[in-house]
Amino acid sequence: LDETHLESGMEDHLFRILQEALSNTLRHAEATRLEVYLRREPGSVALKLIDNGKGFMVGDISQMSSYGLRNMEERVSSMGGNFRVQSQPGEGTIIDILIPVEG
Repeated sequence: LDETHLESGMEDHLFRILQEALSNTLRHAEATRLEVYLRREPGSVALKLIDNGKGFMVGDISQMSSYGLRNMEERVSSMGGNFRVQSQPGEGTIIDILIPVEG
């Protein structure tokens, strides 16, 4: 994790997203490992979560029954960011989040 200072509202959103991802991994993924990467880039903050769980078929998140993924996507969207989920059955899951920031 890079040392990153953000406005408190953004920090809270990122914390809640991470909390939801951890909860999903523990409850559903049957993973033995969850990697978390947070880095500050020029003009943005990137959060990447990678688990080695059982994975799932990714469709339109807005149509999925997963409240957790929809909630994460809505939080990222409210900050003007991009949210991407990559997963396949038996392949684990990768969540990529990129949020624009000033300074």
